[in-house]
Amino acid sequence: MPRKRNLDRFDYKIIEILQVNALITNKELSKLIELSPPATLERVRKLVKKDYLLQPGYPLNWEKLHFNFKILLVANIAPNDRFSYLKAIADCPQILQTNQIKQEEILGLFQEKLRFMSIAIFRDQEEFREAWIDITSKTKAPIKFHIWELGEEYNSKKPISLIG
Repeated sequence: MPRKRNLDRFDYKIIEILQVNALITNKELSKLIELSPPATLERVRKLVKKDYLLQPGYPLNWEKLHFNFKILLVANIAPNDRFSYLKAIADCPQILQTNQIKQEEILGLFQEKLRFMSIAIFRDQEEFREAWIDITSKTKAPIKFHIWELGEEYNSKKPISLIG
């Protein structure tokens, strides 16, 4: 879905900064985007009014920003590929959270693979596909995975590039 150009580079920069630090002062934010504090405050108010930012703490309205593919990803990884997988996942800003699922003992045997669960948000399935190709190429190992589309809202812990 093409993005409307009703936001400019200052608006995108404000959104990217607030993803990382929603508690930043207006004065600090204005220095980072190189606008006056009153102009910065007016832009933040406009982003809230137009529903790009949701109060309090300024969580993003992902749908308005055209990030419509929210997923739960469960991947099975060989123990010796664990660190390369976690590094590749960490390099993908759309993956908001990853946790290892506790290994369960089944009939006295442990599973051979480690299982990781991630929550991620992408613009669409194609963007996920491209990111997954990058992750698997960095891991250099076959990864069996399942994905489920989510309807819940999540906040990013690191900046996601909003300019595609």
